[in-house]
Amino acid sequence: MLYISCGVGSAIAKVKDEESRKKLLDDAIVYNFSLNEIKRKIKEIEQQVKPETPSIKDQVDNTFRKLKQSKVWEDPKKKVKVEKLLAQLDALMVDDIS
Repeated sequence: MLYISCGVGSAIAKVKDEESRKKLLDDAIVYNFSLNEIKRKIKEIEQQVKPETPSIKDQVDNTFRKLKQSKVWEDPKKKVKVEKLLAQLDALMVDDIS
């Protein structure tokens, strides 16, 4: 039976992707990685698995959904700002709509 130290186990447990975590654990056992080597491998994994940023279309959808649900309409100053921003967006799209 193989044992790993508590520090190594908790470091590996921080890897969120299950497949990456299993591979790292297997490699750590097979190659007898030190804690520092495991931490370096975790950093490499984290750099590869960066969260995807939402597309601009998704951001627009989310923003307009929040806008519709907000109470911005009740504040006259904010309402004027929203109207100006909408006018700017409309101006951007003048030539793009056929």
